Amino acid sequence: MYWQEMSTKTFADYAVGHMDTVLIPVGSVEAHGLHLPLGSDNFVPEALCRRVEAHFPDRVLVVPTLAYGHSWTLSRWPGTISLSSRLVAAYAAEVGEQLAGWGMRNVVFVNGHGGNIGPLTEAMERVAEVGSRAVVINWWLDFRDDILKVTTETGHAGEDETSVMLAVRQDLVRMGDAESNPYRLRKVRVISEDLLDKAMRHAVVGNPKGGSREQGETILRTVEQRLVQLMEDVWADHLFEQKEGEDR
Repeated sequence: MYWQEMSTKTFADYAVGHMDTVLIPVGSVEAHGLHLPLGSDNFVPEALCRRVEAHFPDRVLVVPTLAYGHSWTLSRWPGTISLSSRLVAAYAAEVGEQLAGWGMRNVVFVNGHGGNIGPLTEAMERVAEVGSRAVVINWWLDFRDDILKVTTETGHAGEDETSVMLAVRQDLVRMGDAESNPYRLRKVRVISEDLLDKAMRHAVVGNPKGGSREQGETILRTVEQRLVQLMEDVWADHLFEQKEGEDR
């Protein structure tokens, strides 16, 4: 079910006391190469939440997207809207706390943007402090091993994300404008203004030109299956496993 589509009476009748799990798509508005829409990080989490909701329409609620994120490394590119990490954390935390107040014991952030990872960790702690369980899924990162069975590499606006966007909103993708970035950091993560031309050349990490809709559909199906299993694990309280032979 979708939170914003219900009336307050419907919410009171069908959600309060009956449903305890909410999905929050989290994204950003930022440059994604020269070929993908600025809202790519919103479109993908929204699509994933729709797929999960279709499996559990009477058990999960989907709220409107938290559409703005922390995007300092891409803030020079036309169209990017970057909020501070502190503001993103506070916004996500307060939304999560409000949801917890309406009985949502499982608050699941489905994140589409790397710059949100730090802020969402802080938000998780605040949600946990009010008695709910907070979960963050970074789809391109948490399921990277699965994605690399489909594409040759992963990266911002690269082959994997371009493929997924071709599957989600092909009408907004301009493959003729795609440019690759030949540079990759060698060992550690470094941020400085003089390195941005290489780190985010063309607002891309990697080469998007090998992306395809078929690859994107495969990635979406795989991530969907992983998320469905995650939801079942959350409800079964099966989020940890003990290594064999260890008993402490």
